[in-house]
Amino acid sequence: MDQPPSFQHLTIWGLITFIIMLVLGVGSIYGVIDGCKFDPFLDCILLLVASGFGVAGLIFVILSIVQQNGAYMKTGIVCFLISCVINTVMFIIHIIGGHGVSVPSILQIALDIFLCYLFYRQSNGFSSA
Repeated sequence: MDQPPSFQHLTIWGLITFIIMLVLGVGSIYGVIDGCKFDPFLDCILLLVASGFGVAGLIFVILSIVQQNGAYMKTGIVCFLISCVINTVMFIIHIIGGHGVSVPSILQIALDIFLCYLFYRQSNGFSSA
């Protein structure tokens, strides 16, 4: 769990990490597309920013895995944290607004938090070159 995922030596944690990254990546790309509708303006702007940071975090993490560089992973972690904070704020706004609890929103926040924790642990596993 402490070793960063690798395409050469795929472990069960690496496979789980790649699957979660795929789910969050697709969700973030869908969020960017959905945010471009600007239906309720504030919701769409928040969704666009949160999803944009999610996509950026995913790109940085993939870049860190390919280049074996922990600095990119730490930048990706910060992007995931920003996405997580914005998604949490949107979730609270929707609850207060009477829209109810959304299972995909809870799943998005939980997966963001899990990936932040996992990538933080794995970011120190890169050898310094």
